[in-house]
Amino acid sequence: MLARKGVDVHELVVNGGTPEWDAMTARTGGRTTPQILINDEVIGGYDELAVLNAQGILDEKLGLHSGAARDLLYDVIVIGSGPAGMTAAIYSARKGLKTLVLSKDVGGQLNISAELENYLGYASIDAPTLITHFEDHVERFAITRVVGEEVVNLDVTEKIKVVATQAGNRYQGRTVIIASGKYPRPLGVVGEQRLLGKGVAYCATCDAPFYKDKVVAVVGGGNAALEAAGELQRWATHVYLIVRSTYTADDIVVDRVTRMAQVEVLLGYETLEILGEQHVSGLRVQSRADSSERTLAIDGVFVEIGLLPNTAFAMDVLALNDQGEIVVDCQTNTGVPGVFAAGDATNVRDKQVIIAAGEGAKAALRAHDYLLTSH
Repeated sequence: MLARKGVDVHELVVNGGTPEWDAMTARTGGRTTPQILINDEVIGGYDELAVLNAQGILDEKLGLHSGAARDLLYDVIVIGSGPAGMTAAIYSARKGLKTLVLSKDVGGQLNISAELENYLGYASIDAPTLITHFEDHVERFAITRVVGEEVVNLDVTEKIKVVATQAGNRYQGRTVIIASGKYPRPLGVVGEQRLLGKGVAYCATCDAPFYKDKVVAVVGGGNAALEAAGELQRWATHVYLIVRSTYTADDIVVDRVTRMAQVEVLLGYETLEILGEQHVSGLRVQSRADSSERTLAIDGVFVEIGLLPNTAFAMDVLALNDQGEIVVDCQTNTGVPGVFAAGDATNVRDKQVIIAAGEGAKAALRAHDYLLTSH
């Protein structure tokens, strides 16, 4: 985001357990990367930067003039900047359509992934590199991008659609493509929000190296949770795996991970509270069998209990299924003329990067068809 604004960015690479890491945590209080400083002022991580950008405060801090993209009428407004959203934007721009992309971040769920081995053209590629390739491709086109504005409302009752963001901005489009993806489901326990980024994390593939020689816990019983435990045991001295009821992961994954020496499984335990003042120091859990409680001394907790669709803004506007996903047909139609949806925010069964990208392309082509035939 800062680089796109023409700001000179000086990056320092830090790894867990190093003097640089200790200096970063002491100065910022954060235990995840990136930690961003502007003119020696601690901003926080990417989410905090995105909020400042959406509020127009970031440009003020950087001495820049805010843009006026919201005053224009676009042919296509794409909500989301993951594989589906970025592909939709490229296909829209290639059709000569005036295109706006609104997104809270860039990359979507690729930001909580490590490596892909099933994306056509790459035998293996790490997720950050793939995001960079996507961005480089998008930047070849005249696409307006507003990063850091979370969409909170959608008005599609008229021919001209209106998309509103939490920053109070309203954008107008002849068509809308929703590619807002999903986000990690929170535990909803005491201490989770307060200690977010201070030992509470949702991405083991992103943050595991920061817990070298530490004790951590993973909450969840699905494939993602067990794979997180498998990743973390390479770094941590001990990994507690907290499973509320039974495993929902594949048997082969369960067998592999539960055999690991550093992984201790607490099966049938509910998480009650995450403990700590400035950083996570413990986890309070309760047995569902006899209601006995345990307090685990840990340095970090990874929440891996599934994903929720980013569709709250469309709840009273479009048809959603019982999982909150937007219901679409095989042509990405939502049932509302001029409004299309693609990727993991929809009820398309298989959630894969390559499928999301393909659905994004389809949505852009259908938007183009709509603009050609609507009057």
